[in-house]
Amino acid sequence: MATVNKQAIAAAFGRAAAHYEQHADLQRQSADVLLAMLPQRKYTHVLDAGCGPGWMSRHWRERHAQVTALDLSPPMLVQARQKDAADHYLAGDIESLPLATATFDLAWSNLAVQWCGNLSTALRELYRGGAPRRRGRVYHAGAGIAP
Repeated sequence: MATVNKQAIAAAFGRAAAHYEQHADLQRQSADVLLAMLPQRKYTHVLDAGCGPGWMSRHWRERHAQVTALDLSPPMLVQARQKDAADHYLAGDIESLPLATATFDLAWSNLAVQWCGNLSTALRELYRGGAPRRRGRVYHAGAGIAP
């Protein structure tokens, strides 16, 4: 298990928050690839884990999903909130989601899990948040793309 300084990561992203979207070409390209892999159906409750300034949160909200935007960096959540990107905003860690089990029919994470100290823990938490009774799915891009 890698040692990850979450405070340093949150601070670094916090410093970049105001201008992050201007330099997020890789994030948009990764999201497009991930979206192409996702089964085309209506998702009603979406977790955007590692939401950053809320670009993909807005995407899901425009498709009439109820969106929870989660990020380690409070300044990133400020950016998302200013854009009215989600319905709910949570400062939190993907490795310890502050959420009930089986809450979402889609747990989405684009280029965030690589900042976790333990990938297995992060994925377990994302799966825990997914609702199997609603055919919950977890889609993430990190060290490679995996549905």
